[in-house]
Amino acid sequence: LVDWRHGGMGGAPKFPHTGMLMLLWRAWWRQGDVRYRDAVLLALRHMAQGGIYDHLGGGFSRYAVDERWLVPHFEKMLYDNALMIELYTLVWAQSRHPLLAQRVEETIGWVGREMLVDGGGFAASLDADSDGEEGRFYVWDAAEILDSLGAEDARFFGHVYDVTPSGNWDGKVILNRLNALEPLDDDDERRLARCRATLLEARARRIRPGRDDKTLADWSALMVAALARAAMVFGRRDWLDLAQTAFDFVCTHMDAGDGRLYHSYRAGRAGAAGLLEDYGAMGVAACHLHMATGKADYLARAMAWADIIEAQFADPRGGYCQTAADGERLIARPRPVQDHATPSGNGLAAQLLVLLHRLSGTAKWQARAAKLFAAFGGEVARNFFGLATLLAAFEDSHHPVDILLAGDIDHAMLETAWRHAPPGAIIQRLRKDTPLAPDHPGAAIDRCQAAAHVCAGMTCSLPLGSAEALAAHLEAMHGWQTKT
Repeated sequence: LVDWRHGGMGGAPKFPHTGMLMLLWRAWWRQGDVRYRDAVLLALRHMAQGGIYDHLGGGFSRYAVDERWLVPHFEKMLYDNALMIELYTLVWAQSRHPLLAQRVEETIGWVGREMLVDGGGFAASLDADSDGEEGRFYVWDAAEILDSLGAEDARFFGHVYDVTPSGNWDGKVILNRLNALEPLDDDDERRLARCRATLLEARARRIRPGRDDKTLADWSALMVAALARAAMVFGRRDWLDLAQTAFDFVCTHMDAGDGRLYHSYRAGRAGAAGLLEDYGAMGVAACHLHMATGKADYLARAMAWADIIEAQFADPRGGYCQTAADGERLIARPRPVQDHATPSGNGLAAQLLVLLHRLSGTAKWQARAAKLFAAFGGEVARNFFGLATLLAAFEDSHHPVDILLAGDIDHAMLETAWRHAPPGAIIQRLRKDTPLAPDHPGAAIDRCQAAAHVCAGMTCSLPLGSAEALAAHLEAMHGWQTKT
């Protein structure tokens, strides 16, 4: 499956397959096999330096039409960029590769500049076409770059970004660094940044691609969850504000009454009834905001949406249907479990139920999750490739890692927890009234003593009284399943 030359899965056309890359990264962390790590880093570096990435404005296109990640389908989707932000943030936390952090920052910058609608919600996508031609807004010719940068900078920039008179795609230039994957020295990178800023200013005078400015609950929720985690990992309060505002936008403008959601909203009008994906993704986003802020309201909303899923979407065979029981009458109500461009409805529901059990300690969420997993057990043998979201939730249910922060911990301890957290770990401030399941290994922790406790499976660490001790403990956990 892995393309060991160009990174990613398979050949042309090439999609990011973020869910599968996430599973490989999890496998490396738990089992210690460096082949999994190397496959993910190879893919992320090539995508980050390829033409699928907008090197001037930030953000990733949907997919590449070639195997090298050079030629994108120029459409930019909110959901793709949410999943990329999530993956790049996670991998940066364990690799500290500066390119990954740079792409996260630039992509979130693009979201804030180009994807906001009035009120702080997120638009759905940017078109591939402008002025009737695909990619016209994004591609260049050598003469344009020479006019914008001048001879000396154009020569320097062109050497790094693959600019030639003949172009690299139908006579035009798609900016990329596939032939210069490694960063240059600091002075040269600053020079390149100035060149990019100049070209971005010149590009802004072109006819822009069309924008689909409707807000979709599930796509918005994916971005909210990604922003919440990135905000805590990179210490960016402004990103958390962006996430909370977008979450509030959905809750306010897409409220269908009685806790129900609409699927879409545009220009003052809500669209169709909410789907399983909307409730699952919004619930997961609420859990991430709860972990980031400690606010109980987010957890309460997530629980309410999980109860709506059970009441309106449950299927007698197990799992959940895509449409609500009181919605439009259909010949058949599908039970989506295979991921496609976005995570599946049942995968998101599984993630939500597992998170709720771990964050609240309430047994009913665990029981519902177990029933869901049992309903789709046979799917793994038929086609595991599309089950990344479900499999990740199953892994978190059966091999949980909880980072519990008790007492009056300092900022350095909190920052370390987020920056070193393993894939799938929850991070929870353990106050006197924080619920844990009766059989949770941390149930007897002294909640007044300022310390971190890392609980893996049914075992918790001794109290870790400093950020350095917490970081060392988490780093030592690489390959912990193999060790145990």
